[in-house]
Amino acid sequence: MQYLLIYAIAIFLLWKVIAFRVIFWQFSKMAIQYGKYESKEIKEFPGHLKQLFKHPVLELKQLGFKGCCCLHIEGMSSLNMSKEWGVLLYNQEFKTYAIVKNNLLAEPFDWFNIKFFSFFKDKTLLLTTNGEAHGIIDQIPNSIVEDPYTALTEVHWQAHRDKFEQLVGSKQPCDLAPITFLKALEICEKIYIDRLVNLGKILPIKGTKKIKFSFLMVRKEAIKFETNKRLLQKLNKERQELFQTDPTIEVDIPVEIEVENFLWMQQLERDYVKRKMAGPILVGSLVLFAISFISLLDWVSFLHLQFLLILIGVIFLHEAGHFLAMKCFGYQDKSIFFIPFFGAAATGHKEEATLTEKVWVLLAGPLPGLVMGIGLAIAIYGKFQFPVWLATASGMLIGINLFNLLPIYPLDGGKVADLLLFSRYPYTDVMFKLFTVVMLVLLGMEYPILLFIAVGVGLTIPLSFKTAEIDVKLRKELLQLSSVDKESILHLIYKTIKQSRYGKQDFAQRYQLAKNMLQRHQQARSKWTTRVLLIALYCASLLGGLAGTIRAMGPQWKRYITAIENPAKFPETIIGTIIETIIDEQIESANQAFIQEKIESANQALQQNPNDVSAYFKRAQANRMLQDYESAIADLDRAIQLDPNSTKAYQMRSAVRRQMGDEQGAKEDDLKANASIAAPILDRANQALQQNPKDANAYLERARAKMILQDYEEAIADIDRAIQQNPKDANAYLERAHANMMLQDYEGAIADIDRAIQQNPKDANAYLERASVNMELQDYESAIADASEAIELKPNFAEAYWLRSEARRELGDEEGAHADEQKAQDLEASQW
Repeated sequence: MQYLLIYAIAIFLLWKVIAFRVIFWQFSKMAIQYGKYESKEIKEFPGHLKQLFKHPVLELKQLGFKGCCCLHIEGMSSLNMSKEWGVLLYNQEFKTYAIVKNNLLAEPFDWFNIKFFSFFKDKTLLLTTNGEAHGIIDQIPNSIVEDPYTALTEVHWQAHRDKFEQLVGSKQPCDLAPITFLKALEICEKIYIDRLVNLGKILPIKGTKKIKFSFLMVRKEAIKFETNKRLLQKLNKERQELFQTDPTIEVDIPVEIEVENFLWMQQLERDYVKRKMAGPILVGSLVLFAISFISLLDWVSFLHLQFLLILIGVIFLHEAGHFLAMKCFGYQDKSIFFIPFFGAAATGHKEEATLTEKVWVLLAGPLPGLVMGIGLAIAIYGKFQFPVWLATASGMLIGINLFNLLPIYPLDGGKVADLLLFSRYPYTDVMFKLFTVVMLVLLGMEYPILLFIAVGVGLTIPLSFKTAEIDVKLRKELLQLSSVDKESILHLIYKTIKQSRYGKQDFAQRYQLAKNMLQRHQQARSKWTTRVLLIALYCASLLGGLAGTIRAMGPQWKRYITAIENPAKFPETIIGTIIETIIDEQIESANQAFIQEKIESANQALQQNPNDVSAYFKRAQANRMLQDYESAIADLDRAIQLDPNSTKAYQMRSAVRRQMGDEQGAKEDDLKANASIAAPILDRANQALQQNPKDANAYLERARAKMILQDYEEAIADIDRAIQQNPKDANAYLERAHANMMLQDYEGAIADIDRAIQQNPKDANAYLERASVNMELQDYESAIADASEAIELKPNFAEAYWLRSEARRELGDEEGAHADEQKAQDLEASQW
């Protein structure tokens, strides 16, 4: 449980990174094109959209607008969406056009978008958007953009009117005919796009008429979106509250739009990992996975790094099995990626994958590794000579793959059980997932990382319950539609969702419900004979794996009997025993051999030379690893007796004593270690001063030695002498400031830093030191001023940005603190 908090923080940070990566990817996929606005007759307007536009058009008419025509719109930005529909209205009094469009991924509380346009005779455009200003790249030429970020149309319109009336004093508005207005709008957007191309912020896509963001602009826009996310969340919250309190604006999103949005979102998910990105994603995620394990477990020896490499190999072999099975069955967009702290995953999709194909893809991960691991274990056990890494590999192959075969969701075995049994009957999969959560919590007592998986599975239970509830209503109708195309099935699914109590949930929840229902429909079409054979295949794989493991373990299989004594902990006990017996004991055995080899080597060296200090030290290291602290202390005592100035020996004896609970002895050794470090420095300094009593550098060197000995007052006395010899030495003042800080004389420290800055006004480090002292004094404004000065002198000074961020947060300036944090992170990332 010691790493539980670290896991939580790491998972949260990983989630934030993934969320930003998704936003970054969406911007990179966005295509920019020249906008087109075609006027259409009302009879050409899609029937399912008429009811949707009724409310916003009525609102605008009450505000003095009159309908002009319907619009077929090809907007400037798209994510491979088809043309959109809208309505054009005009307000004669204010010479203003309004364009109403339905939103992408329409929600009941946020399903339309209005923009107000007013052209002036000097070719200036007044544009008032709502909740979109942050998405505008750079500046639109000859345009004034307003955005009130409001849930109310009348407030939105009032913002436009206020700015319009302000401009009328110096500009004359144009009274344009609808066709002329649309042409002027297209010209305005073309000038805007051409300007961005000329500035290099967007780049033409070869072979098309579209344009994409440059890499730097993708990054900038993604960061801008993250920065403005709270503003958008606030706007959406206001819209939801308005929707709940005003029943007159309630709207029923047409099923046709729901199906269009479903198909678009499904395509977006598939596009996220394209084959050309599979390699970089695999390598990048592998590096993060390795770092996550090394950072958590502090593996520094060759043996532990070897263990990590074997772990990566076993996991990759497992996922490669899934990958190759997908390839055999014609899956598309296949990819493998590692998940820091957890493992790895293989992804791919096939529109009409059969139940048999899905089961084989799931079993192709654990089965090959399990068979290989059992074979290796049987081959090497009972033999005296075999590579330790081979035993470790066999243990991991068996432990990881057998664990994955257990009927616990979301393991491979759990997914197979869910496909073959539980998802076929409404509500049984809910009970199955509840059982899974209990099992994962039990296992999590031993392996805390599983607790987070338990939470993840638990969060899916409400969706499973909703799916089951809708499945009951829909099952008969879906079975009758077995030969109908996908869109017809989706129409029926969304129609049923709307009629249920979940019809007013947000798009993401409705999408997941429809996705689950579509998958269930595909699985329900399989024959019972096929299902029974697949169940038999899974049971044979699981039971065969258990039998093979017991056979490979030989006499130690009897240890598994203890699992039967406590059935509630059966999964925890058996998996824990497999991992402990097959993997941990092999590693411990290898460690023991490695340590004994070090001890024997040290003994041989001591036989040849009983006064070999390094041999005593190495034997002490080995005994410490064996937790034989008394022997380690004895060897370190002997090493110190032979070499009283051995810093390493004092430091290790301090660590061993601390492990034994002897805190006082550890502190004494720390002091002796510091003394051994300081002694040669003091000798050099004293010899220099005997030759030249006015050597300022020698006084400073002796002061540094005394600071190591924590004799800060004597250190200050030597620094005073150094300053007396060289009053313009800025470094001497900084050294004395540091000593004063250790004595908590913050006023004295600031006085010395002031003198250092007076001698060297361009020293950014001095300003940062003063900022640190001001933080201790809780003088946050002065700390900010000093950190800012340090940044001005050294623009890439990440430490200064971090300190200023902390000071700004103390003063309640969250926006400034966040900006400084972001800058510091960017600087550190570039240095890395």
